[in-house]
Amino acid sequence: DCHKDHHAGAFSYRPNGAKCDDCHTEQSFIQPHYSLLQHQQTKFPLTGSHLALPCIQCHRDANQKSVYFWQSVACESCHDNPHGAQFDRYHIETKWCESCHTTRQWSKLTFDHAKTNFPLQGRHERIACTDCHKKLADDTIQYAGLETMCESCHRDVHESQFRLLDGINPCEKCHNNETWQIEKFDHERLTPFPLTGQHEKVVCEKCHFITTIKSSQKPTVRFTPIAHDCNDCHNFGSK
Repeated sequence: DCHKDHHAGAFSYRPNGAKCDDCHTEQSFIQPHYSLLQHQQTKFPLTGSHLALPCIQCHRDANQKSVYFWQSVACESCHDNPHGAQFDRYHIETKWCESCHTTRQWSKLTFDHAKTNFPLQGRHERIACTDCHKKLADDTIQYAGLETMCESCHRDVHESQFRLLDGINPCEKCHNNETWQIEKFDHERLTPFPLTGQHEKVVCEKCHFITTIKSSQKPTVRFTPIAHDCNDCHNFGSK
């Protein structure tokens, strides 16, 4: 009632009516006695590296005026967002950064890739993140919106022979994430030409040889389509 409100009503929202002696004493107004314990009871308890910051680093705006109330305590209210707008569609709460980062160390990630639509399996678990997540033109690293089909990262060595009507190559029918080499192909289950009799003893290259694929005009091993009539491969002569 006698002194000007130095905080210009910043604490008027508090239920106790913003009592000055919560932080100040009659002996010294400049030296507050607001404690860390009190700060931990606010909507922004200090954790990690925030504990090491001097109060003035957060409670002083660009015009060197004291600030004690924020509409938002989300990370980007103080820090630059290095990811651009790529995570905007996931931004449904104020603590979305904590999905990957901690206040102790920003560069140490806690991200669980298994929760995405591309869980890491086989060799994908052992490659560096930057092999897939590369810098964009705006200097941000792309994390969201990456294609998950094999050929989005790897060359289709079959030149689209197996591309289905929906445009997807079913690579996993023959290959796995651990090794590209085929250990054992199930010719009976996966093709219209099950191998029986002497055909079981024929080496793959006898039927699947290198040829030029019409769609790409590039040489590759022909797997499909292949004619299945006996006369297509065997010359029985004329009767």
